[in-house]
Amino acid sequence: MRSVAVIGAGPMGLATAHRLLRAGVRAHVYEADDRPGGMSASFDFDGLALERYYHFINLPDEQLFALLRELGLEDKLRWSATRMGFFRLDTAGIPRLRRWGNPVALLRFPDVSLVTRLRYGLHAFSCKFLKDLTPLDDVAADDWFRRWEGREGYDVLWRFLFEKKFFHLSTPLSAAWIASRIRRVANSRSSLMEERLGYLEGGTSVLIDALARGIEGLGGTLRLNAPVRRVAARPGGGVSLQVGGETLDYDAAISTIPLPYVPALAPDLPKAYAERVRRVRNVGCACALFRFDRPLTDNFWLNVDLPGFDAPGVIEYSNLRATREWGGDGIVYVPFYMPHDHPNWTRPDAELLDMARAALVRINPAARERHARVFRYEYAQPVCPPGFRHVLPPYETGLPGFFAADTTHSFPEDRSINESVRIGGELALLAGAQQ
Repeated sequence: MRSVAVIGAGPMGLATAHRLLRAGVRAHVYEADDRPGGMSASFDFDGLALERYYHFINLPDEQLFALLRELGLEDKLRWSATRMGFFRLDTAGIPRLRRWGNPVALLRFPDVSLVTRLRYGLHAFSCKFLKDLTPLDDVAADDWFRRWEGREGYDVLWRFLFEKKFFHLSTPLSAAWIASRIRRVANSRSSLMEERLGYLEGGTSVLIDALARGIEGLGGTLRLNAPVRRVAARPGGGVSLQVGGETLDYDAAISTIPLPYVPALAPDLPKAYAERVRRVRNVGCACALFRFDRPLTDNFWLNVDLPGFDAPGVIEYSNLRATREWGGDGIVYVPFYMPHDHPNWTRPDAELLDMARAALVRINPAARERHARVFRYEYAQPVCPPGFRHVLPPYETGLPGFFAADTTHSFPEDRSINESVRIGGELALLAGAQQ
C-alpha cells in the first residue's frame, strides 16, 4: 500500500490525509503545534472554547458542505443573518457609526456623492455574476475601482481597507483577488437586504476533531508536537523525513504549512521552484481578541477608518455565533495585518491591545473589557499583485515525491476552509496517484 506523509494539521492537511485514507493510501500527519487546526485551532479564552482567528462560512462553500456530509456533521451547520457597519469620521471630524452592506444603507450614506453611491452599488452587484476572473488578474485593483466608482469611491470606500492591511505593499494588487472576495459575499445573500453567513455549532473545532478522529479511524496517524525538520528525496525513490531523532521513509510527502517555510524544510529543492516561492510576498497578522461585558454593536463586520488605528475593521464574532455560554458578552477580533518590516510587527502585544482599545472605546464607550489576548501568524495573507497566477508555484515542487501548497493556492478565491478542503482533495489525488 502506498504511504504518504502530510506535514501540517490545519484544515488543508487534515482534509488531505482524510482523502488519501479514503482512497486506500496510508497517510500520517505531522504537526509542530500541540493541537491540530492551524489558524482554525481553538483555545481556552477566559473559560470559553474559541478559535484563535475568526472563521465564517458562505453559501457557495460546496466543497466544505460535501465534507460535512461525509463526516456526518451536516446537522451542525447554522446560518445567521449578519449586518455590516462603517465607523469613520464625518465631514466635521466626528466619528459616526453608519449602517453598511445593503442598498438602503448605501443610499443613506452621506460621506460620498449620490453618483458615487450608485456606481458603488452597481459595481458590487455586477461582481455577483462574474464567471471567469482571469482577465481581472491583469488589472490593478485601484485602477479597477476608480474605473467603476470614480476617484471618490476608491479614496473613501476602499483605499483605507487596502492600506491598513498591506501598507506599502497595497498597490498594485490583482483586481481578481478582491473581485473574488466581493463575489463570495455577494453570493452569500438570501436577498438584496440580507446577508447570511454560516458557522458550526460548537465552533470549527467540531470539524477539526471529526477529521482527526476520521484519520485515526481509517488507520492513519496524527502526531502532535512533531515538527518535521527536513524533507529529502531517497536515492531509490520516495522521500525521507526527519522528525525529532527519527528518519522516516514514505512514497511521497505533502507540505501544507506556509510556503515560505518550504525552501528551508527541503534544501535540495530545484532552484527555480525555490525562487518562485520566494517571489510570493506575505503579510503577517497579529490578531487581538477581546471579551466585553456586552456587544459593541449589532454588526458582524465593522469597517473602521480612524486615524491612528492600523486595522481595516473589527469582527464581532458574537453577532455571528451567539451561544448561551457567552452570556450576552461581546467577542471581538481586531486583525492587525502588516508586512514584516512594518513597526507594528515587532511592537509588543500590550501596545497593539492599547491601539485596539483606543478605537473600540470610541465605538462603544459603555462596553467593559473582561479579557484580551493576541495571537500572531507570520504568513497570514499572500500579497497578490497583477499577474499573480503566473507567480503562483505549482503543487509539484520538482523534488521527486514532494508536493507543497498552502492557502496561497486559493487564488483568486479568498482564503477559507472551503478552499483548504478543495486544495486538500487535489493534493491527495496528485500524490496518491504518483508512482
